[in-house]
Amino acid sequence: MRLDKLLIGLLVLAVLIAVLPACGGGAETKPAVSASTKAPATSAPQPTVGIQPTQTSSAPIQTGVRVTTNTVLDTARTSPPYELDNIKYGGIFKYARNFSPGNLDPKLNSSNIGPEARWVYQTLVGWRPNPNDSFSHYEGVLAEKWDISSDYKTYTFQLRKGVKWHNIAPVNGREVIADDVVFSLNRYLEKDSVWAPSYASVESVSASGKYTVAIKLKEGSAWGLNDLFPNVQYIVPPELVKEGNGTTGTKMIGTGPYVLQDYQFRRSIKYARNPDYWQKDAKGNIMPYTDGADIIFLTDTATTVAAFRTGQLDNAPQLSTDDILNIAKTVPDVRIQAVGLPTRFGLAFNTKRAPWNDANVRRAFNMTIDKVKLIDSVVTIPGNWEWAGPMPWFMVSDKPFNTDELGPYYKYNPTEAKKLFTQAGFTDGKMKIGTPLLFGIPGYHGPRAQLLKQLLKTEGIELEIQGADRAVFQDVYYQRSWQDLGLTFQNTGDYSLNWYAQNKFKTDAIQNSSFIDDPEIQKVIVQIKTASDPAQQFKLARTLWDFETLGSWVVWLPAERSYTVLSPRTKNYTSRAGDGEFTAAMVLPWLADAPRTSP
Repeated sequence: MRLDKLLIGLLVLAVLIAVLPACGGGAETKPAVSASTKAPATSAPQPTVGIQPTQTSSAPIQTGVRVTTNTVLDTARTSPPYELDNIKYGGIFKYARNFSPGNLDPKLNSSNIGPEARWVYQTLVGWRPNPNDSFSHYEGVLAEKWDISSDYKTYTFQLRKGVKWHNIAPVNGREVIADDVVFSLNRYLEKDSVWAPSYASVESVSASGKYTVAIKLKEGSAWGLNDLFPNVQYIVPPELVKEGNGTTGTKMIGTGPYVLQDYQFRRSIKYARNPDYWQKDAKGNIMPYTDGADIIFLTDTATTVAAFRTGQLDNAPQLSTDDILNIAKTVPDVRIQAVGLPTRFGLAFNTKRAPWNDANVRRAFNMTIDKVKLIDSVVTIPGNWEWAGPMPWFMVSDKPFNTDELGPYYKYNPTEAKKLFTQAGFTDGKMKIGTPLLFGIPGYHGPRAQLLKQLLKTEGIELEIQGADRAVFQDVYYQRSWQDLGLTFQNTGDYSLNWYAQNKFKTDAIQNSSFIDDPEIQKVIVQIKTASDPAQQFKLARTLWDFETLGSWVVWLPAERSYTVLSPRTKNYTSRAGDGEFTAAMVLPWLADAPRTSP
C-alpha cells in the first residue's frame, strides 16, 4: 500500500510534509551518527499465499507510555480473530465515504480511489502489515510467486493461472495473462501518470510467455516491491482503456471480489458479488460472502452519525472520537476498531537558513515545547495518543518509545533550552520567529498551531501563524520555497525503510524538508538500497533514527489515535486494508443477519 506519496492532511494513507526557516544565525553542530545492533524480534517472512484466520491485529497495537483507560476505546486496539466457521452469505454491506473521486483510473490517482477500487481491482502483490514483524512484507495476489535476481535488478513474476476478468463487456470474463500486466504497468511509466516518479527506476516491463512478467530496474534495489507496488498499482484490462480513449474514466473492470454496477459522482457507488472470484478463505469457503456493497458519499458528520444509528450504514469512518463515543452510548453492541497507526505530524526546519542551521537552536526549540500539555489539550480522551519519531517505531524497536527513548532533546526542558538559545546569541534565551506558515487542514492543524503559539509565548518565543490551503502548500512545497515554520503531516506504517531513506534523508529529495545533507547519512542511504537482511535493515534504520533525533531535524509531536465504528452485524471487517490488497477490506466481511448459509 502506500505512497504517492504526498497526500495532504488525510488519515489513511496520506503524506503531507512541510517545513520552516527564520531568523538569527549560528554554525551547524553535527550530531554523531550512531547505530543500534539490536536485531528485530522476528526475521522477515517469505512471501506466502492465504488468509490467516488467527491474526488478531493488522498493525502494531502497543501505545507507549500514554494509554487510554476506562472507555470503550480500551478494547478497540485489537481486531477480533477472523470468524471463518458458520459463515453466512448474502446481504449488502453499507459503507460511508466523505470524498468522491471524479476519475477512477489508478494511473491518475494516488490513494484517493483506494476504497472504491480495491473491491474491483487487484495488484500483482499486496502489502501485509504484521504486528510481529519489524518490517512490512508482501504476499502474492495476481502473482503466485516471484524471483529476484542476485543483483536486485530483475523481478520476475509468475501469474496465477485461470484468474478471470469480470464477465462484462468489453472483456467478457477472459483469462488474465502477462500481456495485461505489462500493459498496466507500462501505463504507470507514462508522463501523465501520478506514479511516474515511483516508476522512474524501471528500465523495462516485459512478458516472457503467457504467465510470466519481468520488471527490470535501472539500479539494483532490495525494496523493489515497495517501490513498485506502494498503493493502487492495479492491473486493468487493455480493452477498458481502449474503450475510454486512453483512460478508464469512472468505469472499473477487474479481477476482484466485486463488480462495479453503478457510479454516481458525489452520491454513491454500487457493487455486486463477483461469482467467478478466484480466492477462497483459509477454511475453503468461497468468497466474497456478501451479495454486494454500497458506498454512500456523505460530507456532513451529523448525517453520517444519524445514518449509522438508524442502521443505514455498517461502517462510518472519518468521525471524531467524540462522535464515536456518543455512538457507543446509543447503539448496542457497536464495534470500534483503531485505524492502524496514528498519523504523525511535527515541525520541520529549513536548515539552509539561520538560525535553523545551528543544531543547538533546533534542539533548544525542541525542548521548549511542552508536548504533553500540547497533545492533552487537544485530544478528546486524555492519554489517547502516542509518541512519534522519524519513522514508525516498529522499524527500529520491538516496542513503542517513551520520552526517555526519544533522545535527550525531546523532553520538555525550558531551563536547558534557554541556555542553548543564549549561547546561540538570543538575549535572555528569547527569540522571535518571522512569519511561519501552517500547512495542512485548518480544522485539524489550526487549533494545535494556536495552542503551540500560546505555549511558546510563555517560554519567550514569539510565533506568528499563517494558514495555507492545499494549492498554496503544493506550490510552495514543490518549489521548495517555504519561508518559516510549518506543520508536517505524515501517514505511517505503509512504507519501507528504503522509502524513508530515499525521500526523507536523501540530499536531493523533495521530501527532504529539512535540507539534510550529510555525507555519512548518504552512505547509509546507499546501503539501505540493497539491504535485504532484517538485522541489517534494523541497524540502518536505527542509524537514521538516531541521526534525526539527536539533530532535532524535525520536532515530532504526539498524535491522537483514530477509530472507526462497525455495525453489530458486521463480521471480519478490518478497519484499513489491514491485510494488504491480498485480503482487501471487503473480501472477508460477512453479515450476521445474512439470509443464506451457502453461496
